[in-house]
Amino acid sequence: MAVIEPIVAIDLGGTRLRVALVDTQGSVVRRVAEETRSEEGPERVAQRIRDMAQGLLDEAGAAPPMAVGAALASPVDLEGVMHRPPNLTGWQVVPFKSMLAERFGVPVWVGNDANVAALGEHVFGAGKGVGDMIYLTISTGVGAGVITGGRLLLGARGLGGEIGHMIIARRPAPWQRAPASCGHIGCLESYVSGGAIARRAVAGLREGRRSSLAELSGGDVESIEAKQVFQAAAQGDAFAGELIEAVGRDLALGLASLIHLFNPRKFIIGGGVSRNWAMLEKSVLDELRRQAMPGFLDDLEIVVSQFGDDVGLVGAAALALQEIGAGTGPSSGHERGRLSPADKR
Repeated sequence: MAVIEPIVAIDLGGTRLRVALVDTQGSVVRRVAEETRSEEGPERVAQRIRDMAQGLLDEAGAAPPMAVGAALASPVDLEGVMHRPPNLTGWQVVPFKSMLAERFGVPVWVGNDANVAALGEHVFGAGKGVGDMIYLTISTGVGAGVITGGRLLLGARGLGGEIGHMIIARRPAPWQRAPASCGHIGCLESYVSGGAIARRAVAGLREGRRSSLAELSGGDVESIEAKQVFQAAAQGDAFAGELIEAVGRDLALGLASLIHLFNPRKFIIGGGVSRNWAMLEKSVLDELRRQAMPGFLDDLEIVVSQFGDDVGLVGAAALALQEIGAGTGPSSGHERGRLSPADKR
């Protein structure tokens, strides 16, 4: 059956680029994915997105889309401009909303990927009906979307929610030979992201720790990835198990700060590392019980995203649907007098 007037949903990450057709109930009907190849530059990536979307529309026999929504791995201001995305090679200040609007000719709305994912969970997923929640994504980077009082927290310029860059340590850790991709030392991302987990493992092996990770990496220790660390831990490797416990404790430090700041009812965990949440959960909860003030953990839930890899696509569709419902247009800009329950460009 053809999809009539679908939403084109885009999830632009540091590693993968995903484009999908999504219906008004938040169901992903068709999708396509490829490597982001950010080194090609924003203009080329924007054109590839248009081509990928057109291929899906042709396959589905669909009418032109009613709108386009995009989740972008970058700080994104209220005008849809990306600001120095740390995991997109060579990108600086990029008016990506305008680039997409030129190519699609329909209303386009864009936002930071974690904020958009939070909106998707709030509208369609595990956060439906929850007025105070935080979506946390742990993958190539670490990001979050904070919904408080039913509203998505944006900040003065729309750049709020960059929780991965919250500083949790004053000095660089032994595995942090250089600043993180954001340029900082000691930020949460540099401790718990997928890349950080791999770097922590490599540093331990260089120090002489014995581990099955040497075999899992085929003898190329420098090529170790986070998924191999979790695999080794699941197989009973002592070093990998200790490392995962330490990551859980460090993640809990970030969560404790968020709990004290926002007093959420629910955390929703997404991103690649969330697939191994069961291995992190005990150390996270144990550390939270040590760090949280009395009362802050009462009735708090921590769950894994029900959308998995699709959360950015669902969120992008939720963003577009909400803006359509609010009656905004492709060039209407940000109306400071109107802030919908989860307003995000």
